[in-house]
Amino acid sequence: MKVKRFYTRLLFTFIGVLLVTEVLILILFMATAGHSFRDYFKEQSRAKLVFFRQMVQDRIDSAPDTALAGNKALAQLISQYAALFKADIWITDTHGRPVFGRPSPDLESKLEPNQHESLSEHGIDLYFLSKRRLEYGATVRLTQGENEWLLHLHFKKAYPEKPRRIFLIGLLVIGLVIAVSLIPLAKTVTRRINRLNQAALDFARGDLSQRTQVKGNDEIAGLAQSFNFMAAKLEKMIRDSRELTANISHELRSPLARITVSIQLIRDRLDRAWEDLNQVEIPDRNKILRYMDQVDEDIHILDGLIDRILTLSRMELQTQVPDMEPVSLNQLVPELIDRFGPQMDQKQLALETVIEAPAAIWADKTMVSTAISNLVDNAVKYTREKGRIKISLEKRDAEKADKGQQVVLTLANTFRRLEPRELKKLFEPFYRLGDTGSPCGSGLGLAIAQKQVEHCSGRIRAFNSSDGLAFEVRFPGA
Repeated sequence: MKVKRFYTRLLFTFIGVLLVTEVLILILFMATAGHSFRDYFKEQSRAKLVFFRQMVQDRIDSAPDTALAGNKALAQLISQYAALFKADIWITDTHGRPVFGRPSPDLESKLEPNQHESLSEHGIDLYFLSKRRLEYGATVRLTQGENEWLLHLHFKKAYPEKPRRIFLIGLLVIGLVIAVSLIPLAKTVTRRINRLNQAALDFARGDLSQRTQVKGNDEIAGLAQSFNFMAAKLEKMIRDSRELTANISHELRSPLARITVSIQLIRDRLDRAWEDLNQVEIPDRNKILRYMDQVDEDIHILDGLIDRILTLSRMELQTQVPDMEPVSLNQLVPELIDRFGPQMDQKQLALETVIEAPAAIWADKTMVSTAISNLVDNAVKYTREKGRIKISLEKRDAEKADKGQQVVLTLANTFRRLEPRELKKLFEPFYRLGDTGSPCGSGLGLAIAQKQVEHCSGRIRAFNSSDGLAFEVRFPGA
């Protein structure tokens, strides 16, 4: 499972580092303090056995002619020592036959292969039966005249407390306390980061006045200050750009309006002059009227270009807030197509429509209408005479990245196959193909259509198809 929350990842990372640190501390402790303890334990055990061996030998030497089994002083010493150290003690001959006491019943099963370490010194064989040295045995050589005996000792769990386990539990408890103490710090860090992230998202959505309030003098506070500085600079640049665009459009439209008025005055003067001369032909009158018609057309094109520039500017600055409502595309698309009927008839274009019903989406009706109109206008404008336009509207299952159903509008028109580079640049502002055969395009229609579709949570793409150049628009179903 992939952890997405930063403070959770920070907490898990710290716990992981803490566990590794504790394991290393434990290993270091066992390699240093633990090793010293083992050496000390071994030396103390050997010293006790040397002292006990001397005491037993003294008891034997004090009654050299008495059999070991009948030596009461020896029996009393061994009994006291066994009770004091909680050990099994017995004596055998060199062939292992018991001559005093009873052997420990479970010693034989622990000698091999579980014997971990041994020590032979001064006639004493010391061997440990567990890694923790909580259980060990010993064999001590004794003499009585010419006879030789073996004294066996089996010490059981001389140290029942398990200090290693307690030490490990203590380390885990310390780590848990530290980890729990880290949670408020992690949440404080992530809360400030989330606040900064939310401010960035609000700014990206068009709230240019958005600033973040992150207190402190650390790196996160420094990042917040840098964000606020950047936001202030961008807000000034965007507002200046917006004002510049508005001023330019105003300055452009003012002379256009004056030119329009001047042309109308010239038309009126020519008409009056023609009437005053009793409709006598004025030299070059028709040519002058034709030039003025061309000027009128250029003014209309320039005025439309200014509108498109302002629209694209508002879309890029996200100053237009979509007015979302249910939109029935199966009703809207035929209405938009009908508007271009005269242009299609003039170029003798064949139109094929495949529209499913119903096909409702949740979007801004004005933006959707403008976007689809731009696509249809683009198709009519750049399809050569007697060409073909195909428009289909259908519902499809959403792609893997989305859920539910989608409404898909596909518009294709007769056109050459485009290179991948050309397809990618189609939606760039002012980009125009060089062989369209139509000089009146501004290169802004597709760019505006893309912005409007995206504002309505849709996606648009261009691709080559068997019907020509195709545009596919996807909207989430309502």
